[in-house]
Amino acid sequence: MQEAALRAFRAFENFKGEDGKVWLLVIVRNLFYTSISRKPPESAVFDEEIHAPGESSGNPEVLLFRDMETGGEAGYRAARAGVPGGDRAA
Repeated sequence: MQEAALRAFRAFENFKGEDGKVWLLVIVRNLFYTSISRKPPESAVFDEEIHAPGESSGNPEVLLFRDMETGGEAGYRAARAGVPGGDRAA
């Protein structure tokens, strides 16, 4: 917006219209179009490890729930055995 105000100030003597607001907004619009045309398009980076369908997780809680969803109760019992006796809620 500051750049638009500066350009409008510099070109004020060339203004030949009735509505200064419209004139200023045209300058803002043109500056916007110029700025986006000069920027190189952003390239998307694809990381195979992040986007793989069978991604692995280092989080033990996530691994436990995945194991429980597939019917593996042995993983649940092993995880529960590792919890100290006073901290068990179930």
